[in-house]
Amino acid sequence: MKFSNSSLTVIIFLFTISIHAEVSQDAAGWTVVTPSADSRIIYVSNAGNDTNDGLSQDYPVQTLERGYSLLRDSAPDWMLLRSGDQWYENIPSIGKSGRSEDEPILISSYGEGQRPLIKSEENSVISNDGHAFPEHIFFIGLDLYSYKRDPSSLDYDESITSNRGIRWVGGGNDILVEDCCFRFFSGGLVVQKYTGPQLTDFKLRRSIITDSYSTNSHSQGFYASQIDGLLVEECIFDHNGWLIQGTGDNSQEGGAATMFNHNTYFNECDNIVVRENMFLRASSIGNKMCCDITDGSTGILFDNNLYVEGEIGVSIGGNSEEPSRFKDAIIRNNVMLHIGRSNPTSRNFGWYMDISDNNNCIVSNNCFVHQPWYDNTYAVNIGGVSAENILISNNTIYGIRYQAIRVNVNTAWNNIQIFENIIQDDTLGPLMVYQSGDFEEVSYYDNTYYTIDSSSFARLDGEYLTFDEWLSASGETGATNEEIDFTDPNRTVESYYSSLGGDGTFEGFIEEARQQSKSDWNPAYTASAVNDYIREGFNMEALDTTAIDFDLFARFFILQIHPNPFNTFTTIQYQVPQRGSMKLVIYDLLGRKVRTLTCGLVSSGTYETDWDGTDDEGNILNSGIYFCHISGEHGTPDSQKTLFLK
Repeated sequence: MKFSNSSLTVIIFLFTISIHAEVSQDAAGWTVVTPSADSRIIYVSNAGNDTNDGLSQDYPVQTLERGYSLLRDSAPDWMLLRSGDQWYENIPSIGKSGRSEDEPILISSYGEGQRPLIKSEENSVISNDGHAFPEHIFFIGLDLYSYKRDPSSLDYDESITSNRGIRWVGGGNDILVEDCCFRFFSGGLVVQKYTGPQLTDFKLRRSIITDSYSTNSHSQGFYASQIDGLLVEECIFDHNGWLIQGTGDNSQEGGAATMFNHNTYFNECDNIVVRENMFLRASSIGNKMCCDITDGSTGILFDNNLYVEGEIGVSIGGNSEEPSRFKDAIIRNNVMLHIGRSNPTSRNFGWYMDISDNNNCIVSNNCFVHQPWYDNTYAVNIGGVSAENILISNNTIYGIRYQAIRVNVNTAWNNIQIFENIIQDDTLGPLMVYQSGDFEEVSYYDNTYYTIDSSSFARLDGEYLTFDEWLSASGETGATNEEIDFTDPNRTVESYYSSLGGDGTFEGFIEEARQQSKSDWNPAYTASAVNDYIREGFNMEALDTTAIDFDLFARFFILQIHPNPFNTFTTIQYQVPQRGSMKLVIYDLLGRKVRTLTCGLVSSGTYETDWDGTDDEGNILNSGIYFCHISGEHGTPDSQKTLFLK
């Protein structure tokens, strides 16, 4: 495996020191740091000598310990490691800070060649050992390798059970990790509050985190706890949490996969952005979110990530039954496929998206596809003791073996909307919807379904329903049961790799993706490129990049239909949350629109409209159940039944 790195963009400024130091990004998206007039730049090389001052490439120091000792606290100093060199020591405990956001301490590389390689035997390559509040520290372009835990290494030693790439325990602020590799640690990165101040503004960008495992404890590619301001962007997480396939009993022997190990595990973190990453072959979950207190994790964005294999794509919930633990979560534009295929823990299931105890959650414009192996599968599951303001919309679900949408209603739920999704399968005959519980707070509308097994279209409280029976029971309006002619629904990562001239294997694609570095960055091996390819096969629209306004959780309400039943006319009283366009429509039992009562721009307030049982042409309709449905520009819809008797 080849890991390469060229001189950083920052190095071109070494001989033109700027009075106006700054941190920016270049046109290719890489961080650029310019030194200050008083920056001290220390060079470290295997060919150096610790008696040197380290102030030039001609007189570098030799050890990381000596190099770090020459950096000053609260100063914009740099320690640059020579590319292609390697060290058998860890970076000393980080207790020094940079001067400001534009004048950080920088630990990086100089010269041409592979990333400088730090071969760690024990403990942590980078740690802060609980120092009070170091801040403004950048780590760019380093290769961190737990070489004695790599079974393919001649130095492999199975007695070394634990060490970490980064272990940051305690407070801090403005920490950047970019273009770094983490290989074969028991935990690639462990970043958490312990006592004292909280760690804020931690950024992990364009880095490779692979092959974390443990033989005696839990293991994650990246574990973060109680961080406020967490960015994970354009990284590759692969095969974290396991060395060998598990046996189904969660035994850790030999580094086996267990249900406790994941590519990422975030606990009680706020203001999280996880964007355009690859999460591949996790022991269990691609992204696990955990929180045990109400409102303990707020401001969550998972956007345009790629998830392949593992056994669960994203889980926001679990571990606790406290209500409303997660608030303001957005999961959009992601592609998940083949979840469960490699069956790491041997538990035979594949769950794509799991949300529990969320308040204000949007799951939109995602692509959940290709799970033909196990009956214990679903694309989206909503559960927990609480769920409030949950919108599941504009997702494409295809080829999920057993259940597309799974909803387990609890009495504490409020305003769950499932609408405008495309849920299709032309070979497996799965359930389109599995719901337990009533529809008082759960609304379905305008979804496009297709399954080859029309007798088992849905399952409600244990009873299988046809499409028409589902419409009658759920009150869903605007739904259709028709097959969509997709451009190419069989697209996979393997076919994508073949289109690039590769051998058409998932392993071949991963090997190429693992080579990504600043000096050899190939946009073809990014999550956004693969996702575009998969999405095009499903006729999906462009990425949804609009800003999210959580005011959209304002609701339209049908307050009353009276009399009900009626035979001459009934009065519909409804509430509009804010000024905007809206419409009030009547649907029949088969979901067909029969009458538009109101359509236009209205102000917020409470209104009344009469209906006399006629359609848009003035014809008197047949006796039966009809649905009054209100929707609009600013707010989630509402529906109620009425019975018309001629």
